[in-house]
Amino acid sequence: RLGCFGVSMGAIRNVLLLAVEPRLRGGILLLGGADLARIVRHSHEPLVLDYLEGRARLGMSRDEVVADLSAQIVSDPIHVARYVGPERVLMVLGSLDNKVPYPAGLALHAELGFPELHVYPLGHYTGILAAPSAARLGFEWLRGRFASLSASERVE
Repeated sequence: RLGCFGVSMGAIRNVLLLAVEPRLRGGILLLGGADLARIVRHSHEPLVLDYLEGRARLGMSRDEVVADLSAQIVSDPIHVARYVGPERVLMVLGSLDNKVPYPAGLALHAELGFPELHVYPLGHYTGILAAPSAARLGFEWLRGRFASLSASERVE
């Protein structure tokens, strides 16, 4: 009865983990997304903006940075999401998120096969306001997921 719970980059990484670790029977992904180059292109996250400014000082435009990232990143969740299965995932997104932009979250949702999705009218950092509700929702979902496993699926 193993599950995972990830927020932001943790959600992005957990997609990779869910794709390769069959013992994880469920994953709750909060404020994550797919297509990391696209996230970098549209993010307003200060660290991302600093990174882009640093690359600009080296003479690279935002489009060139995005093209470079697209060519270099092989562990993007968009490449492995189809191996997870929508029944193994619960997603929570913020419709006002501009750090991991909401469209990137919707792209991940589609690539995962449209798992259960809850959307709050919050941003990335204001999403903390939904933390108690999202945690309760996530843990209830995991309990239900574990209870529905057949005896042969249970890892003891």
